[in-house]
Amino acid sequence: RIQPGDPLHLFNRASIRLRRREWLAAVQDLDMAAAAMEQPVFPYSKAVALHRLGRRDEAVAAIQSSLELQPDFIPALFELGAVLYADMQYEKAADALTRVINMRPAGTEGFKQLSSLKAELLQPSIPDNVAILRLPTDYPEAFVLRGQALLRAQRFKESEADMCMALDAGIKDPNIFNFRALARRCLQRYDEAIDDLTCAVEAAPENPDFLFNRSQCYYEMKEFAKSNDDITQALQGGGGMDGALLYHRGLA
Repeated sequence: RIQPGDPLHLFNRASIRLRRREWLAAVQDLDMAAAAMEQPVFPYSKAVALHRLGRRDEAVAAIQSSLELQPDFIPALFELGAVLYADMQYEKAADALTRVINMRPAGTEGFKQLSSLKAELLQPSIPDNVAILRLPTDYPEAFVLRGQALLRAQRFKESEADMCMALDAGIKDPNIFNFRALARRCLQRYDEAIDDLTCAVEAAPENPDFLFNRSQCYYEMKEFAKSNDDITQALQGGGGMDGALLYHRGLA
């Protein structure tokens, strides 16, 4: 039985506080837990809280502490990619996420089977009933985040390939079509980009960003009437105060 003050009790309480967005209180509990027991999940969870507080340098340090205890601790590597992406260190973020991806079984089928591997991420001394916050077991999301980092790093073909992997793995999110479309637009493959953005618009018609991005594709193809139609629809759908939309409507 886990007793109050025990590091596992502290970790459980920190997990609850993380869910409640009580970041500082969670950090305090995790520091006390880590002082009493070395487990990679403790500094990893602390990094999650520090990231949400915007203390990214400290989050990276906590992640490094987690990886010193277990170099292949995938949640920590995934969080490292997320922190570096938020810090606009896109190449380093892509490198961290590549380590995550390379640890997993090859191909999308392997990614679909990861739910059975959750136990491998925990040290034997942590009981099964301990609540783990954001312990990823399904890593198509690593392709999505790496694809975004590669897009920001202007590595468009690699970004497109990652979004294809995420979609093949079964992630249903219109943003992935949008990200792939942005890569394809930069590669001047406008028809494919428009197809992706049409999928995004159909899945989330309330999002004016997808219409705006499609309008830019039409504009660059010199299909000005279609570009103007998309901008008009975006303005009517909630983007009415967006200066960029108004500016591009004038161009179209």
